[in-house]
Amino acid sequence: MGNRFYEAGEQRAARVNDLFAAIAPRYDLINDVQSLGLHRWWKRRLLQLAAVKPGDTALDLCCGTGDVAFALAAAGAQ
Repeated sequence: MGNRFYEAGEQRAARVNDLFAAIAPRYDLINDVQSLGLHRWWKRRLLQLAAVKPGDTALDLCCGTGDVAFALAAAGAQ
């Protein structure tokens, strides 16, 4: 008995791509609503804890709209 919610291969990939394409224009707003704005504090705190200095290397995986990556770059990270 298979999982009726599971789609294999290309069909699933297309659905996931469509989902993220639909969310993209409102990604930060969705984060604001779902976290009650706390995601902005979490990101500021992350940047404080990272204590990036010019020339440091940083990698932001699953970066959403890239706001953390841009902030790291502004602090001098490569």
